[in-house]
Amino acid sequence: MKRRATIVGVATLLSAASFALVLGLWWLVSYLILNYIPQLMHTRAQAHFAVLSIAIVIVAALGAGLTTLTNRVAERPRKAHHWHMRPRFHH
Repeated sequence: MKRRATIVGVATLLSAASFALVLGLWWLVSYLILNYIPQLMHTRAQAHFAVLSIAIVIVAALGAGLTTLTNRVAERPRKAHHWHMRPRFHH
């Protein structure tokens, strides 16, 4: 049971760290885009849209990756245990 708690803690830490990283990256990217790209783009609204789309893509990718990772880690012991128990219940 201690291992499961550790896994949950690590997963929480990872998600928090990645969230902070995404926020930092998003701030940096938006800062750069809003300062330098409006000269290239026609409107500031377009720049904002670009920033938002980039942020959404990054967050979605990270979320999906973290979800699959945590699911895989959490499922591993259960699956192994189940597989070992199965032959005994064979009639």
